[in-house]
Amino acid sequence: MNLKVWRRRTAKWQSRRFKGTDRLARRVLGSLIKHITGNQLTLMGFAASVPMIYFYLADQYLVASLLLIFSALTDWFDGAVAVAQQGDTPVMTYEEEMRLTFWQRINYRGVTHLGKWLDPLTDKVRFLGALYPLGWGVVDTWLIAALTTVALGLMAVRPLKRRLGMGDGSSNRLGKIKAWSEYAALSLLVFYPASKLLLDLIFSVALLLGCGSLSGHILAGTVALAKRRRARRKERRYRRSLIAIPDRDQSP
Repeated sequence: MNLKVWRRRTAKWQSRRFKGTDRLARRVLGSLIKHITGNQLTLMGFAASVPMIYFYLADQYLVASLLLIFSALTDWFDGAVAVAQQGDTPVMTYEEEMRLTFWQRINYRGVTHLGKWLDPLTDKVRFLGALYPLGWGVVDTWLIAALTTVALGLMAVRPLKRRLGMGDGSSNRLGKIKAWSEYAALSLLVFYPASKLLLDLIFSVALLLGCGSLSGHILAGTVALAKRRRARRKERRYRRSLIAIPDRDQSP
C-alpha cells in the first residue's frame, strides 16, 4: 500500500473515531463537558494511576481495578473533549502556550501541547503500573521487558517528533488498538491469571502492535523531515538563482 494512501486512510479513521467519541462524550458527560477540560480529565487519570499501583502491590485488587477502569475511561474521553472544545479555533503554538502558567494550560478549553505530552505519560504509568504488580511471575520476563522498552520508546518519540517539527506526534491507529489489547490482557490478569497461554498471546499481539506503532511514528517522522530538507534545498537554490541573475536596470 502506498504511504500516502495509508496516511489518508489513517487520518480518515481517526476523524471518524473522534466524531463518534465526541458524540459519546457529550451523551455520557452531558453538561459536565461545559465545566471540565481534556487536560483536567488526563490529570485525573494520572492521579488515579498512582494510588492504583499501591493498591495492586497491597493485593487490594478491587480498589485498584476500579481506579484502573476510571483512569482508562478518562483516556477514552479526554481527547474527544479537547477536540470538541477546540472547535474551529486554531491550536496554540508551543511558544504561545509556554506563556501560560501550568494551571492555565490545564484549564485551557481545547487541544494543548501539554495534553499531548501528559496523555502518553499517563498511558504508560497506567499500563506499566498494573503490568508489573500483576504480571511479574505470570507473564514471561522477556515479554515484560520488551513491552516496557516499546512503551518508553513511544513515550520518547512522540514529543521528539513535535519538537523537531516532524509531525504532531499524535497516536496512530496501531497505538490505539495496542492500548485496548493491553487493557484486555490486564483484565485477564485480574480476573483469570491462570490463562498463561492466552495472556502471552494477547501481550505478544500488543507487543507487535507497539512495534508497528513505533515504526509508523519513525517512518512518518522521517518522511516529514525529508520533505522539510527538500523544501529548504529548493529555497536555497531559488535564492541563489536570484543572486545570480544580473540587474538589467543597471548599465554595464
